[in-house]
Amino acid sequence: MNMNKIKITRILLIAGFIFLGSGRLFAQEPVNPGEETSLDEVRERADEAFDELDREMDESRAEEEVYDMSDQNYLDKDTSEQQQTPEPDVNVWETEKQSVSLASAPAVIKDKGSDFTGSFTDIVYKRTLRQPAALQGNPANLGIDHESLVSLSLVAPMVNMDFQLSNGAVTVGNYNDFVSRDMLTFEDQEYFAGLFEENGLPLYSQISLPTLFALRVGPVFFNSGVHVGVSGTLPGEILVIPFLGNQAPGFSFGNPITNMETSAEVYAYIRNSLGMGHTISRYIPIVRDIVDIRVGLAVNAYLGGFSLAEAHDVVIGVDETTVQTAGTATYSFVNPDADIEVPGPTFGFDFGVGAKLKDFLPIPFVANRVDVQLSFLDLGATVNSSNMIKKEYRWDARVEDPVGTFSEEDLDVDSLLNATHTTLDSNFVMTENLASRMKLDLTWQPISVLMVRTGLTAFLNEGLGYEESPRTYLELDVFPLKWLMLNMGTGFTNGNGYLKTGIGFNTRIWDMGIYTYSLGSAGFTDNIRGFGFKLVNNWYF
Repeated sequence: MNMNKIKITRILLIAGFIFLGSGRLFAQEPVNPGEETSLDEVRERADEAFDELDREMDESRAEEEVYDMSDQNYLDKDTSEQQQTPEPDVNVWETEKQSVSLASAPAVIKDKGSDFTGSFTDIVYKRTLRQPAALQGNPANLGIDHESLVSLSLVAPMVNMDFQLSNGAVTVGNYNDFVSRDMLTFEDQEYFAGLFEENGLPLYSQISLPTLFALRVGPVFFNSGVHVGVSGTLPGEILVIPFLGNQAPGFSFGNPITNMETSAEVYAYIRNSLGMGHTISRYIPIVRDIVDIRVGLAVNAYLGGFSLAEAHDVVIGVDETTVQTAGTATYSFVNPDADIEVPGPTFGFDFGVGAKLKDFLPIPFVANRVDVQLSFLDLGATVNSSNMIKKEYRWDARVEDPVGTFSEEDLDVDSLLNATHTTLDSNFVMTENLASRMKLDLTWQPISVLMVRTGLTAFLNEGLGYEESPRTYLELDVFPLKWLMLNMGTGFTNGNGYLKTGIGFNTRIWDMGIYTYSLGSAGFTDNIRGFGFKLVNNWYF
């Protein structure tokens, strides 16, 4: 800009001196009328003006060098007329110093590359607890700040499924032992009969499609799934007969079977859930420095049906010439001849709380990444089954000469047993309780690539899906990569120990897992009493 001014000034001066030379406009001194200025004087004054202009140009160039920022060294250049006071250097990239509390202590104490402060640990933790199974197990997990805002689960490309089939008496080893013998000794017969004497043969089968459709948006979650169960017990008093023959109670003279009982149930219901979770420790200054506390609540609606059967007060006895049997059986089932009616929904709710301890201790393996969860599921839940019919079957028979009687061609068993069929009720809606559960879970990440999980599930009341013994589990998840999970675990369900193995792929937008169960004393080899598998498939956005 200064150079432009100087050029303009030079042009104006030249034009001025031209006019002065003609003696008509301006002069350095007043021009008296009648007094003429010589050409030499005009030239001399022009030379003086140009010399003054050159000095101004030199000074202007010097100022430009002082303020030249091209090399960022203008503070090193100065003139005698203008001193520049240097300002202190400011690093604009330096973060503002923050006060240190228990919550921020790990970032100060621990090295940045530590397993406890890296994002790897957070990703593993959040991707484990983002799955619909974890959200259904405890709605408080909706309060976690998950990696994705939205999750979606559908039946394609792979359905979420959990299947188990087992019994409570016979193992693979027992079966192999039995079929490998050409003839059973008396000791063998007593051994195999002893498998059934105490508890009979309990049978369990569960087929769950826990997530046919699920959608989570932030802390709000909706899930719809189907649960099917078949369970029952074959009476041990009957099962020992093939092994003990006439030595078995009921078939040995003077030693009848009395008060024998057995039961079976089949159920299927749809469970729709709407839940929400929130972290509440942020509102409590002292607590939030130590632990993250979250709570959750879900309301469930149930639609389904079931069939029940039981026999009680059963008597079987044999003497030299007579066979005697008596008992009562009642069974309730959906009437196949009635029009299909959908009963109204019933309701229950889930409540859960979770607490994740902050990583405020710099000591490895101690109180780092500990998460504790407690939940109560299906509280107050019932299932209605419509178009039900309930019947009772009673018999009381005493058969003389059983050999001759049972050899008859046209044998009427009902008349022989003196049996009566009674319809107790029909075309009615039957309500049955669902077994409520209390679930306690503990998760620990001693290092970022390792997660230890353990817990138990206790059944609070009898009903559909009830189990006498609590479920327990201990599982180990190894993450060679943050998206790759290897699983191994053990535990007890329905009184059976099991071994579980699995592999999962937990990426940012998708997770898929395949797990297998071997149900038995510890889930190993000849102790296996059943099997199962689990499939997982969900999407995240």
